[in-house]
Amino acid sequence: MATTGRGKGGGKGKGRGGRRPVICANCHEGGHFAYDCPKRPDTANGDNTADDGPSAPCIWCEEMHWSYACPVAAQRRSQGVCLKCGDPNHWVKACPKYREGAQRPDTPNVWCMRCGTTKHSTSRCTAESGAPIHMPTENDDIHVCLWCGIAGHDFSECFRRVPSQTKEHATKITELEKHINAEIAPLKKAVENISGIKDQLGTLTDRVAALETWRTASAPHLDEMKKQTASFQDMLQDFPQWKKKVEATQKAQKTKFDSFLDTQWKPMNAQFQELLTEWQRPEKRQRSDDLYDLLLNSEEERDVELDDERNNAVAIKMSTSSGSRDPPETPKRQDRKKLRTDANKIRGPDRDPWLDIPPGDAAWTEELMDALMGDWQPAYHDRLLKWLRVHSTSEMVETVESLATAETTRIRDSGLKQVLKGARVSPMVFSNRPRQQ
Repeated sequence: MATTGRGKGGGKGKGRGGRRPVICANCHEGGHFAYDCPKRPDTANGDNTADDGPSAPCIWCEEMHWSYACPVAAQRRSQGVCLKCGDPNHWVKACPKYREGAQRPDTPNVWCMRCGTTKHSTSRCTAESGAPIHMPTENDDIHVCLWCGIAGHDFSECFRRVPSQTKEHATKITELEKHINAEIAPLKKAVENISGIKDQLGTLTDRVAALETWRTASAPHLDEMKKQTASFQDMLQDFPQWKKKVEATQKAQKTKFDSFLDTQWKPMNAQFQELLTEWQRPEKRQRSDDLYDLLLNSEEERDVELDDERNNAVAIKMSTSSGSRDPPETPKRQDRKKLRTDANKIRGPDRDPWLDIPPGDAAWTEELMDALMGDWQPAYHDRLLKWLRVHSTSEMVETVESLATAETTRIRDSGLKQVLKGARVSPMVFSNRPRQQ
C-alpha cells in the first residue's frame, strides 16, 4: 500500500510535520488522506484495484458502506444546520420555532444587520440580495448577538442558543437596565438644565452686544457676567456631542453602554455635572438672572408678573375712586415687596426698586392713566426717566426729558400718554404711593 503522508516524518502513520497520525476517513487506515485513498473506486487502476466493499463502518451512520457515499451525510450537506435551534435536518426558514416567532410582533430590541432597522431581525429582512450590510460603528456602541440578531448580549450569552442560560441572561439584562437608568438619569437632567442655560446665554450675548453703550455702562455685574459666559461657552464646545451620547444611551434599552458610562466619557460626565453645580450656586444664579432680566426684560419674567400687575392696577383704581391713598395689601403684593427687599440686599441699598419693574401690557396703561389723572406728582418725572434709561430707547428718553419741563396738563393729556403707550409701561411703574429712595 502506498503512503502519501506529508511532512518531515514522511513515514507511515505520520501526519503533517509528524505531529499526529493520518487516518483516512474513507477506509479508516493510516498513512494517507481520503482523497488519496486507493480503495476509492475513482482512484482504482491496473496496479491498485479497489476492494469489493469497505473495511470499516461509515463514520456518519455506522453502516457498512463508504463514508463519502453515505446518504445521511448527503442529506446534511444539502440541508445545512438551522441557526435558530441547531437542528441539522432543516434550514432556519423551515424551523418551527422560527415560524412561531414570526407570528409575534416586532420588538424594539431586535436589530437587523442588513438594513440597520430595529423593526425586524436579519433573517426576516426584505432588502434585496447583495445589498450593503449595515454594521455598527464605534459611535453606535451597540452589541448585537450574531446568533439571534437581538441587541443587548453577545453570541456567548445568547439564551436562544443555550436555553439553560435564559434565567441568567434575563437577570443580566435587568441589572444592566438598572445600571443605565441610575447613571443616565442625572446626566439627562444635566443636559436639560445646561441646554436652558446655553440658550439663555446665547440670547444674552447677542442682545447685550446690540444694546447701546449708555445702557450697558451702568449695568451691575456685566463684566463678571461676560467672564462667566466666556468660560461657559468654551466648555460648551463639546456639549452637542455629549448631549447626543446621553440621549442615545437613554433611548437604547438592553444595550451595553459600559464604555460610555465608565471609561472614556466618565471625565466629561463629571465635568459637565461640576459645571452645572458651579453655575447654579445661589449667588451666581441670582446675579446672572438679575442682569438678564434687567437688560432683556425676559418674557418669562413678564408672564410671571402679569397677574400681579393686573391685581395692583385694579387695587390702585379702587383706592383712587374711594379717596384712599393706600391701596390694599394683597397677598401677591406682599410677596412682591418681599422679593424686592431680598433683591435689594444683593444689588445694594442705593438701587432704585423702580428700575427692576419690567414693562407690562400696553392695554393696562390706558386704565392706569385714567386712575392717575388727579394724583400726578412732579417726583415721578425723575424716576420715570431712570426707568426708561433701562427699559426703553434713547428717543423715548429724550421725549420724557422734554416733557419734564412742560406743563402738567400737557403731560397728562398728550406727550406722556403717548410715551407710555410706546414704551409699553407696566402699571406698577406709576404706583399711587411712590417709594422714596
